[in-house]
Amino acid sequence: MDNLFLEKLNDLKKETVFENEKSVANILLFKHYLQTMYKWYLELSLEWDYKITKRKEGHNLIEIIKPGLSNKMIDIDFFRVNLLNDTSFNTDKYREFDYLFVYLFIYLFIYWDIFENEYFSQYKHLPNPYLSVIKILLRGGACFL
Repeated sequence: MDNLFLEKLNDLKKETVFENEKSVANILLFKHYLQTMYKWYLELSLEWDYKITKRKEGHNLIEIIKPGLSNKMIDIDFFRVNLLNDTSFNTDKYREFDYLFVYLFIYLFIYWDIFENEYFSQYKHLPNPYLSVIKILLRGGACFL
């Protein structure tokens, strides 16, 4: 599992990050992300409140849907400290708190891709919950929560 994660992380690192951080499209992509999360919360019969987005746990659909699956995942702090050294995602522009969400979104995006068919196939009718936010990051945009 760890090798597959590292392979997908390396693929993501190779993608070009454009410098158009002030693009209106990024705002629309983040709005799309929130709408997507709202759809997921409805599907899972969970109460939605935009305050949920202020907590990391509110974004982690992997753990919400399949508690304990995090035991099969690389430790997020290890990932953040050791595996993103050569990433093209610029985290220097983030406020102290927000850059942790950038790492979380990258981490969850990769693991969603790994686990999607095995654990989340019954939700194929819903969009990938993290795709919009990854597009923002690949465009050089920021996610301030």
